[in-house]
Amino acid sequence: MADTETEIQEVVAEKVGMPTPLEVELDSQKAIARISAIAHVIDGCAKVSIQRTNPKDWVKMGDSYYLQAAGAQKIRPIWGIYYRDREVTRESNPDGSYSYIVTGKVGSKVLDQLYGEVIIEIDGGRSSSDAFFTGKDGNKVPDPMDIRKAALANWEARAVTALLGLKNMSAEDLQHNGISVSGIAKVDYQKGAEGGGKTEFISAAQQKRLFAICKANGLSENQLKTYLTLHHNVDSTSQIKRGKQYENICYWAETGGSAKEPGEGE
Repeated sequence: MADTETEIQEVVAEKVGMPTPLEVELDSQKAIARISAIAHVIDGCAKVSIQRTNPKDWVKMGDSYYLQAAGAQKIRPIWGIYYRDREVTRESNPDGSYSYIVTGKVGSKVLDQLYGEVIIEIDGGRSSSDAFFTGKDGNKVPDPMDIRKAALANWEARAVTALLGLKNMSAEDLQHNGISVSGIAKVDYQKGAEGGGKTEFISAAQQKRLFAICKANGLSENQLKTYLTLHHNVDSTSQIKRGKQYENICYWAETGGSAKEPGEGE
């Protein structure tokens, strides 16, 4: 009998502790109201952020618009952007060039107040082989400090836009907030306009990918250079053209140098 009474008391206690339908509805309304309030704050900050920039703070790539470092610095106070554990390292590339790699964390005091601490890790960098630094003819000797500064600027722009979601903006997004897209510079990679350089050639990231493929398949740097000289008449990976030539060389490297490129015949 005692056990039965205990079970009944436990069931009653459980039912008393359960929220009523009215309480559930009130909690739902509170949650909806909070979400709506957060969305209102975010939209307001985003609007003010875009309005604080000008066309020179943006660049058009393809059909989308991207915020540059100068624009990221302008909107930083609006969101209370802060950086943590930022580090800059210099790495030597197999082709003789070098890169500055920046890593670190980014957060926002505004977002922290709305969601709790929101921090993301991001990386960025620039290479001495970038056409922007070597000039149109590729003969200019870049200043290491210029590359380091550019790497930090690249990281800052990536960090801010990634955290706030200000990426892939449309013309309508900017025009709605008073930015004239007609004054925004355009980067046309197909026509080789990136940095005023020869973007018909592969990027530093693509060069690193090729070296990684070679290493994974047992090919040395000297073997790659010999192959490029004999089969493609180029002295450096920076002279490899985008598209078919690059894809064919990667195919050759993936086979460990044992197969001919597509189209070479037997």
